[in-house]
Amino acid sequence: MVRETISPKKHGLFHKVTIKLTFLHLILFATASLIVFLLIYFSLASTLRARVDESLLGDVREYETLLTAKGIDRLKKEFISESKANGSGSEFYILLSPEHHILVSSDLNPWKGVNLNPKFIENLQEGEEIIKTCPRSGNEHKVRVIYKKVRGGFYLQVGNSLRDNDEILEKVGEIFGYGFLAMLAMGALLGWLVSRHAMSGVERVTETATHIDRGDLNRRVPIGKEGQEIEDLARSFNNMLDRIQILVTDLEEVTNSIAHDLRSPLTRIRGIAESALSTEKNADAYQEMAGVVIEECDQLLGMINTMLTIAQTDSGLSCFSKTPLDIRDILRETVELFQPAAEDMGIAMRVQLSEHPLTVRGDKTALKRVVANLLDNAIKFSKNGGRIKTTTALYDTKVMIEISDTGMGIEEKDLPHIFDRFYRGDKSRSDPGNGLGLSLALAIIRAHGGEITVSSTSGEGSTFRIHLPRKSGSSL
Repeated sequence: MVRETISPKKHGLFHKVTIKLTFLHLILFATASLIVFLLIYFSLASTLRARVDESLLGDVREYETLLTAKGIDRLKKEFISESKANGSGSEFYILLSPEHHILVSSDLNPWKGVNLNPKFIENLQEGEEIIKTCPRSGNEHKVRVIYKKVRGGFYLQVGNSLRDNDEILEKVGEIFGYGFLAMLAMGALLGWLVSRHAMSGVERVTETATHIDRGDLNRRVPIGKEGQEIEDLARSFNNMLDRIQILVTDLEEVTNSIAHDLRSPLTRIRGIAESALSTEKNADAYQEMAGVVIEECDQLLGMINTMLTIAQTDSGLSCFSKTPLDIRDILRETVELFQPAAEDMGIAMRVQLSEHPLTVRGDKTALKRVVANLLDNAIKFSKNGGRIKTTTALYDTKVMIEISDTGMGIEEKDLPHIFDRFYRGDKSRSDPGNGLGLSLALAIIRAHGGEITVSSTSGEGSTFRIHLPRKSGSSL
């Protein structure tokens, strides 16, 4: 089968996460700046208008007092004086008769586009003040006008051009425009720097993955300082790589072990066949050859079936029944099964079980297979006159099974590997077996939610402990 390599699809610049994050940061920055400007602009406009209104109120009340105290002639002089001081195009002052005729005013030539006699003043009550913004025909700047009906039915009007306010607001808008462009440039730069910094960790992961894709399984992602999330990603990626490398190494070792263990029986089968063919052809020779072939095939099938069982159990495909079991029954039956073999080798077997039920949920056949494997190993590696002891203990949530022997023990360098597939210590290489028994035992116990531990001293013996979850609801 030809493996097709799919090249990564080329994307444009705007498909890069860094560019997208930069533009997102820029949009958010621009939106926030615009909102702040609008708040400042309208707040300033409101403040400026309030100052104009305050000035108009002060003027109209001053002129009302002057009119009442000194009359129209004095008011006329005040209008002229104020108009010259402030400029004829800046403010205007008008006194209307009860019939709405102009009695006294400042120079009104600059104010021809303003309606100086609106109809609503007819409804003003004496002492009432109204401030309006009036358009100015032919002039872009509006006028703020205060109207007040004073004693005697007269109407006072004071108007103030909003040109100064408009110029201030225009200048503020112009300043903001230049500032906004500068802030956009700064926001884009900061956004790009932040995005680059944030994505540098992802780029390191990508670079590492590329090297691994080329076969460099020793490559790891350097841990940076972009932030907790990127650091967690790098650590998780490195942990995954460590696990993959362990699996690949285990696969290589298993493959080598399988090749070695398959070669020996196949070599024996071939040797028997060649021997049978090269010697005198008789029924006895063929029967002997058939017997040896069957025996070796049984060993091969046993090893293959055990490997399949371990693989299925590790992957969760094995369907173990989870029925309530008293672990004491399993121990009694299994110990009884191995008692004759132990007696033949002069080994004393002792069983010390709890007086109370030790209930677990599990598959009876699978659990018996685990106990049988441990007892078989204990007998196999114990000397004549040795002892094997099986005990149990009960904890709040766990049931413990302990199988100890006084055999040859396990060397310290072998302890971390005894549950590995096909692993056999130096002391056990000459004994029959394929190094799968403890691997199968561990897989079965883990499938039941438990664990196996071992402690051993070379030359003094070993102790295996099985911990299984106690069935909920079971009582002492």
